[in-house]
Amino acid sequence: MTGSPSWRAWWPTALAAALAAIAAGILVVAVDRASPAERPVVLASLQESARWLGTALIGAGSTIAALMLATISLLDRLETRRMQPAVLTHLRLTVFAAVATIAGAVGALLLTAFPAEPGGVAATGWLGDGVFYGLQGVLVAMVGAFAVVLTSLAATVADVLRTLPPDVVEEILDEPADEPIAPMSE
Repeated sequence: MTGSPSWRAWWPTALAAALAAIAAGILVVAVDRASPAERPVVLASLQESARWLGTALIGAGSTIAALMLATISLLDRLETRRMQPAVLTHLRLTVFAAVATIAGAVGALLLTAFPAEPGGVAATGWLGDGVFYGLQGVLVAMVGAFAVVLTSLAATVADVLRTLPPDVVEEILDEPADEPIAPMSE
């Protein structure tokens, strides 16, 4: 396969983007129904969710990006002639989407710094609306980016497993599990 990967290589990512757009629409419609009087309560809830979700996605995105970069650094030791171009495309997409997820999560965490407590001094007027809608947008972006991370990671694994020669698979399956793993020589 020469040139750019076919549509078959991109369908998981397109599916993730479509599902993220549907989830975004549901979030915006559900949260936008809050009256102006209820917005501080809804914003406080959104901020708490953004703190937990942002922290989790920063950890997951950075771990996946680090593992993908380690894989890329080991490519010179692998037999890359058997790999399809889609493998490298998905590796690159996974790393870029992980970085985008981390950026979105950091943006969400920054937006949680604005006060939103109903009993306290809450951001009001254009600032309150900006934080309210901005937090929704950033949450949708980071969840969508993480969906792309997961689908491109799954596509990468599927492509690699599809290109493994049968003798390598048999060798792996026939290897006894009770033998210690020999250290790599330098």
